[in-house]
Amino acid sequence: AIADPENTAIISVVVPDVTVDGFVLDGFNPALSPADGYTNSAGQAGLFASSGVQNGVYPNLSNVSNLTIQNNIIRNVSYDGIYLDRTDFFTTPSTGNYILNNEFDDMWEGLQTYGLHSVIANNTITNVSRGMSLHGTITDSPGFTPAITNNSLIIGEWWPSEINRLRTIGIWINYRRANAAPLWVADNTVESPVPAPPGTTIRGLEALTVDGNGTVTFANNTVKGDNNCQQGIYATACWSNNAVRVLGGSVLNAQIGVVAETKDPDWGTADAFITISNVSIQTPGGITGVLAHQDSSTPSNRARVNVSDNCSVTGFTIGIGVQGTNATASIVNNLGSITGNLYGIDVGDGKALLENNTLTNNLGAGLRVRGIGIVDAGDCTGGNVHRLHGPGGQLRAAHRTGRQHVGRDGR
Repeated sequence: AIADPENTAIISVVVPDVTVDGFVLDGFNPALSPADGYTNSAGQAGLFASSGVQNGVYPNLSNVSNLTIQNNIIRNVSYDGIYLDRTDFFTTPSTGNYILNNEFDDMWEGLQTYGLHSVIANNTITNVSRGMSLHGTITDSPGFTPAITNNSLIIGEWWPSEINRLRTIGIWINYRRANAAPLWVADNTVESPVPAPPGTTIRGLEALTVDGNGTVTFANNTVKGDNNCQQGIYATACWSNNAVRVLGGSVLNAQIGVVAETKDPDWGTADAFITISNVSIQTPGGITGVLAHQDSSTPSNRARVNVSDNCSVTGFTIGIGVQGTNATASIVNNLGSITGNLYGIDVGDGKALLENNTLTNNLGAGLRVRGIGIVDAGDCTGGNVHRLHGPGGQLRAAHRTGRQHVGRDGR
């Protein structure tokens, strides 16, 4: 009977090799005073525990590994259904962790980990503000493959009111650097059925600060924005080693489908690079399907998107946008088509390489170039309209005909 919605979990795990299996963990206790609890989704003071499972009492946490949390129902807690942190600033690998087949309901976030390598699979997360987040990973995981797979998340509920945040995310991968093991995020579904309050933002998937050997692959995920999600897939501070890839899957009814952004309102400025392949992006009345955005206040930073292998982008004012002098895009082999937009591709001051795309049935134009924007579509002699070259995130020169399929009058 402890009312501590800031620090104390229902179960505290402080040693390795523990399994928590088959419990109902409910943070509501009718014997406690409502004045001591946080507000739940029903507007009642019914949240008296900070977490369902935590590695200690915050901030006095213990390093754990080989932890399995499975087949539990966790509900009515203030912060996270599962919160696992490290005390050694992530330098010692924690592997062998499994979070499987749990149900999370009525809390700020389903689960959050720092510095742990885990398999997070087949969980159902509902009635939460944020789905899950993984932070602070700089170590490899020899013999263990971390993954986030087959989870269902319904986010953007914006409570408890005592926890004030301006952005919420379905799956957030943050600070995966140095020697971090590759992370596979696959076959998850994120849905946001409730409109965001004024001044707030809903994101489906986010990668923040991924570089060094760290890589994140989003594969075959589905973001259902319900016209409430502002940014379906968001990447910033991700550049080296083609670190963030989106392979297959779909983004539906998000105002902006996929964005590489150089200025984050919370975390500052950095280069941003994201690769998408064979992704379906659809929002009738949406703003931009895929966006490389170099903010004008970040003149030394770069934004880059690679769009390839039959990506489909339809329903937006701008199908693929390149905005800013240091914004670039490689748009290659998209015969699944960039169609049904006002402008198929819009290049404003930046640079784009186009080869072998379908740009039919865009109402205003298949391609619009503004300001000092430059588009290289190659030519029949194998030369280039403009020299776009260089290592890493720079665009390569076109050496094919660069043929596009564009309808008459850009439609």
